[in-house]
Amino acid sequence: MSVAEIIDYPQSLSDWVTTARSGIPRRVLDELAGLLGVKVADLAPQLHVSARTLNRYGADKLLPADLSERILIILRTYERAREVFGDPVKASAWLKRPNRVLGGQTPLDLLDTIFGTEQIMNLLGRIEHGVYS
Repeated sequence: MSVAEIIDYPQSLSDWVTTARSGIPRRVLDELAGLLGVKVADLAPQLHVSARTLNRYGADKLLPADLSERILIILRTYERAREVFGDPVKASAWLKRPNRVLGGQTPLDLLDTIFGTEQIMNLLGRIEHGVYS
């Protein structure tokens, strides 16, 4: 399973639940970090684990459901940003850039909670509809 396969597969929230519960391979996290232009260790705070814990998983090892869910949340947010900005590089840059609307935090910083994720998704919706953000 790869990032592309995950993005192409889930069609409903039920599909995302199934994917998260089944676990995703560690290499999906590696791909996601590459898309974002960060190190896997940089995503540890959003995933609620240490970088050392992440390094213990082999590339094909299925990650636990809670960790898979956190990765999928970040992946969905990245994909939404890519849709809004129309470019993967712009999406990645936006997620890593401090934002005044977010009190100087980066959107990526806020993806450590469901509430922060909701805030980022709402902000992307505002940007998509031309509301200054």
